[in-house]
Amino acid sequence: MLLFSAPSRPSEMGEFMMTLGVVAVLFAGITWLNRCAAVKIEESALALRA
Repeated sequence: MLLFSAPSRPSEMGEFMMTLGVVAVLFAGITWLNRCAAVKIEESALALRA
């Protein structure tokens, strides 16, 4: 996705940086949610094992 939106002119750099920022925030959010889910699954597994 970012490759297709890569700037070909200097005037497009702002839009590219905003797109890059949105993608970075989305990636960080999804990673954080995934980690939270993994912790809850791990806690549930430990509770079932005990």
